[in-house]
Amino acid sequence: MKRLILSLALLAVPFFVFGRGYEVEYEPEYLNGDTNLDGAVCFDDSLAILFYLWGGGSELECLSPSDVDRSGVVGLEDAILGLRHVFLGADIQDCWVTCGRAGSE
Repeated sequence: MKRLILSLALLAVPFFVFGRGYEVEYEPEYLNGDTNLDGAVCFDDSLAILFYLWGGGSELECLSPSDVDRSGVVGLEDAILGLRHVFLGADIQDCWVTCGRAGSE
């Protein structure tokens, strides 16, 4: 019994000495169309895209969720598709995207 305990202890030593664990880095995921990153696709997401394009608004915090049609470019089509989704129930790709350049998933 003592040998078994000693063997297990000796096997465990490298895990405690060398295996301090590691951290996995990941990018948070956002819902496609959620431009302002509030957790929902709503009217103000399309407004944020329009202000980004023409209103002299501030830069978008994350471009990928703003690329609603997943074309790789944030444009007028994305704002229109977002509004059609909110008001008419039009389908958008129900996918989770990471922050980054539009179309970089």
